[in-house]
Amino acid sequence: MESVAGLDVGVKKSALCVVTRDASSVRPLGRHRTATNPSSISDWLVSQGVVRVGLEAGAQSSWLARELEHRGFEVTVMETRRQRAFGAYSKIKTDERDARLIGEALATGLYTRVHVRSAWSQEVRALLGARLQLKRQAQQSRQFVRGHLRAAGVELGRVSGKKWLVAAEAAVAARGGILGLSLAAMLKMCHALAEQVSVLDREIRRLVRQDDPCRRMMTAPGVGLLSALALRASLDDAGRFARSAEVGPYLGLTPSRWQSGAMDRRGGITKQGDSLVRAYLYEAAVSLLERQKRDCPLRRWGLAQQARLGKRRTRVAVARKLAVLMHRLWRSGETFDWNRGMEAIKTN
Repeated sequence: MESVAGLDVGVKKSALCVVTRDASSVRPLGRHRTATNPSSISDWLVSQGVVRVGLEAGAQSSWLARELEHRGFEVTVMETRRQRAFGAYSKIKTDERDARLIGEALATGLYTRVHVRSAWSQEVRALLGARLQLKRQAQQSRQFVRGHLRAAGVELGRVSGKKWLVAAEAAVAARGGILGLSLAAMLKMCHALAEQVSVLDREIRRLVRQDDPCRRMMTAPGVGLLSALALRASLDDAGRFARSAEVGPYLGLTPSRWQSGAMDRRGGITKQGDSLVRAYLYEAAVSLLERQKRDCPLRRWGLAQQARLGKRRTRVAVARKLAVLMHRLWRSGETFDWNRGMEAIKTN
């Protein structure tokens, strides 16, 4: 008869509950509340003779799972929504009760296991997220400057990038006064944000150069640095998926469906998973369909679908196919073959 522990993680304090299961019941053996750090948690678990630990997915779950695994524990991170449904029968919610329910789910097997990302994957995801945040702040700052100049009767016209900054600085310097002082400060921030984006871009290029799966994925049409690195960090391990076709649903790129009796509704894509990866794959699909010069079967398929599906739906469909293709290249260790399938097209 094995004992397992449920861990309800809090910001400062965490609740633990050891439960055991026999042929007829699951019962608690001990409860404890301790600081949320691996040393305190592992010390109490060792004193209880527990090896298997369960906890819900959350902001600190990856870090705690890795630290406890380093200390010799078998850690299971559980999907949050199913665990919430597991204890929905009761109107009472406490940290101790949540820890007990996690332990009971672990003992009975009524849980869905969640993949724990590696430290490298989390750091790369933070790098891409920081770049996106800086780009958004720079865009908001430019819109602020453009809007206030327009309100003062100054129109910068259709310029972007460095040319826009030069034009905006000249307009602000000519305007002067309180408005000029305010907008000059905003333009300095735009320069600082652009410099930091350049720093992160250099790091992204370095990571891609050193990562063989990313280099192989970039041989696919339309795939660039950001889309390859984002998919690599999101999936983390190619072996998680037995079939490459499973990557599409994982990233939320497959249509939703609601079927019950005579009712069968099909809607838009589910949009589950990493939204940043979906955005980069969508951009890769746009590049493949509209900017790619070299011909390939995937591009021909996408162009043929536009008349029936429209541009937006076609881009999503191509993005899903690109995700499947990139995973297949990653798992197989091959590079994209531009000539594969072209002979049959030319024959037809």
